[in-house]
Amino acid sequence: MQARRTVAVFAAAFSTFAFAQNLSVKDATASQVDLVWTGGAAAASPVIERRIAGTETFAALTPALTGPAFTDKSIQGMTTYQYRVKSGTAVSNIVTVGPPPFGYSRVVAPSKPFADNQQYAGFGNTLEMVIDENGDPALIYHARFTWREASEKIHEAWFTRWDRPRYRWTEPVRVANTSVLPVYARGLALSYDPASRSFALAIDDEVDEKLHIFASSDKGASWSLKHSLSKEDDKRAIAPSLALRDGVLHLSYVRPSKSCFYLAGKISDDPSQWKTTALPMLATSVDGISGSASTALALDPSGVPGIAYWTEGPDYNRALAFWRPGWKAPVDAMNTAGRQSDFLDVRLRFTPAGQPRLLAHMDRDAKLYYERDWVSKSEDGGKTWSKPPANLPRDGGEHSVDRPFDLALDGQSGGGVVVFASNGGQGNDKCFGPKISRSPDLQSWKTCGLDTQSLGLSGSVSDVQARYAPDNKLYVVWPEPLMTKRYGNGILFWRQP
Repeated sequence: MQARRTVAVFAAAFSTFAFAQNLSVKDATASQVDLVWTGGAAAASPVIERRIAGTETFAALTPALTGPAFTDKSIQGMTTYQYRVKSGTAVSNIVTVGPPPFGYSRVVAPSKPFADNQQYAGFGNTLEMVIDENGDPALIYHARFTWREASEKIHEAWFTRWDRPRYRWTEPVRVANTSVLPVYARGLALSYDPASRSFALAIDDEVDEKLHIFASSDKGASWSLKHSLSKEDDKRAIAPSLALRDGVLHLSYVRPSKSCFYLAGKISDDPSQWKTTALPMLATSVDGISGSASTALALDPSGVPGIAYWTEGPDYNRALAFWRPGWKAPVDAMNTAGRQSDFLDVRLRFTPAGQPRLLAHMDRDAKLYYERDWVSKSEDGGKTWSKPPANLPRDGGEHSVDRPFDLALDGQSGGGVVVFASNGGQGNDKCFGPKISRSPDLQSWKTCGLDTQSLGLSGSVSDVQARYAPDNKLYVVWPEPLMTKRYGNGILFWRQP
């Protein structure tokens, strides 16, 4: 009996003190990685070893350590690392930490989060992506489910983000029951504030006819309803676009046939303290604001917003107005040149130098029926715009240059990209998957797929988003309707190699 006890004690001591095990990442940012483990006594001289993911050889990162913890501050924020602890000849498990992997991966598969008598009917048909202070993406997406035994549909907004310490996407969190999102304008808007490390979300709920504003201060793990905008004069609030910076919420939205509105206030304040401004119309406006179009709000580097919104003019002309606080009147950034255009969309971005750029979907030229995406830029803060706007070309095939779409600006070269869907035309794609147009100057554009691996992906997608990461490489996310051999379907993600 004594011999068995001695062996057990020796085994426990060896396991506890002789070598490191259970290595894990306690926390990770773009500037440091905090590692912890169990075991590995000082006498065993535990050493941290590191390699860049995708390489073969580990290299010693530290001298012998005396405790079961280490913080690595010698990292590059957009590089993925693998760590292990070596104690003599024994090594621990390996952990991986960093941004999302290069190339294609799946964020989340279509699922049935409720009872078995529901079936999947739509997944990610509206989504929005933001980037946090570490360069990691976060995503809000809309999921629609239908009862098998009835026509009732359940619409919900779900949130997930890239978990750098765990090197995976978080389990999706249901934010709200959204009833129905509109099809004519964006119904979701998401923003992230690095200063307060908080998220803000706006949802246009077509059934209860309210625009809801939510907030999260715990990395999206839980959400609270901050405010709801109800009908006014029988006009509901739709088409939200928002930004959250330094704790201040900026929101644009439309009340059809009435006006575009700008709401601003501290997210921590009571909503009654927020200020709402009705934006002025263009001098050529005859029927006010368009009710079948989106708005776009963005902040320049100093935190001053710009807002773009569509107005109704004479003879079917619709003009994209651009306005900034303090302006008495907006300017006509671009318009449909007198052509009737029933589906209008817009994205607004600012360059690092504070100059605005606009992407618009409109029918402007009879000869360009399948090329309806246009880009215009300003070099004086939005007072004047390049005219005529630049038209985005097809990929050499006969599919359309269409909406949904998104604009991302290259923070180094002054150029950018537009990602878009090809939902019309006669087919004959030259490139596959969501299309991307690249330009060094936002004037001349070239269109193809994301890369040479996009074969088998659908170009007809219900939404697509693009953002540049801190290393000036692209993130693109979209709901993939096809069951691809390698990635399946659901919401797919691409990080530019």
